[in-house]
Amino acid sequence: MDPVKTSSPLRILLVEDDEHDRLAFRLAFQKSQVSCEITEYIRAEEALEQLRADASSFDLVVIDHALPGMSGLDLSKKLVDEKIPLPLVILTGRGSQQLAVEALKAGVDDYIIKEPGPAYLDLLPLVLPEVVRKHGDRLARKQVEGKLRKTNEELKYFAHVVSHDLKAPITHIQGFSSLLLEKYQEKLGENGRRCLERIESNVRRMELLISDLLALSSIGRVVSAFKYVSSLEIVRNVTSDLEDRVNQKGIELVVPDNLPTIYCDGNRIYQVFENLLVNANKFMRETQNPRIEIGCEDKEGFHQFYVRDNGIGIDPKHHREIFERFHRLRQIEDEEGTGLGLAIVERIVNNHGGRVWVESEPGIGSRFYFTIPSVG
Repeated sequence: MDPVKTSSPLRILLVEDDEHDRLAFRLAFQKSQVSCEITEYIRAEEALEQLRADASSFDLVVIDHALPGMSGLDLSKKLVDEKIPLPLVILTGRGSQQLAVEALKAGVDDYIIKEPGPAYLDLLPLVLPEVVRKHGDRLARKQVEGKLRKTNEELKYFAHVVSHDLKAPITHIQGFSSLLLEKYQEKLGENGRRCLERIESNVRRMELLISDLLALSSIGRVVSAFKYVSSLEIVRNVTSDLEDRVNQKGIELVVPDNLPTIYCDGNRIYQVFENLLVNANKFMRETQNPRIEIGCEDKEGFHQFYVRDNGIGIDPKHHREIFERFHRLRQIEDEEGTGLGLAIVERIVNNHGGRVWVESEPGIGSRFYFTIPSVG
């Protein structure tokens, strides 16, 4: 291992009561290519007061365990508890592996065992700058993660505020247009009624679009705990909620009783099945003997679910496009769709560690597949 090059001296606070060990520590750096400034303390209590007063004057704290009064391990724990923002390295005597493990559990960055002879001293100029670098990397990651969490919370708040502010005028438009249709139908005439019906239709569409945009933006940010859930129960809940739509077109719905228990976010997987069933319903159009089948097969560590229909089918050239946001096939007259349903499905499945795809051709129906890792 080559020593880490530093543009400025490595500022070390050394807590060591043995004069011979302090001298050996200094000599190890004098013989190396690593420039350093070493401030020495004999007692842990004095070092603690110095660090409480001015920790910014140091890059690293090196602590011998066998100190008079407060032990090196106790000092290390205090520095960690008080969130002194410096990397800590503890020096332990020969055979003190257990103590070293305790130190690491307490939050110390590293340890060095003082074996007899100069071998461990030769390690100091190599190991200590690396400890400082890694500590800095960890702090930088924590700062980035903290900023990311804050940004996600702000985005979540912004989404809900926008949702509320957009839905409020939509609700007013719906209310006043319904009032006009109810009380002034005769005065409006046929053209007036048709215009208001168009307004109501577009308002409903805008409301759906806002809901879908919120759903899409929250996937991956709003995380529920994964747990084992019966996929059969999820499917039965979805088909029950969509019963009116299915019955309206006389669709035969086939659901086997042996769908597996899966490890997932149940609410999100509900959305997947819901969007795929709504999608299959749209693709029926005037299909004779319409049929939708749900099933699952085990495939090399995954549960592979499918939703199969005998509707109009999809040209292979559109298979990738339909998972893109706001994409809707022109041959489907879908006033209620937003073009986000399959994008939502793909994002949920990807966040579960699976994938989604379609197999279809015009005139022979569609088969939408998605996978969920099988756990246990």
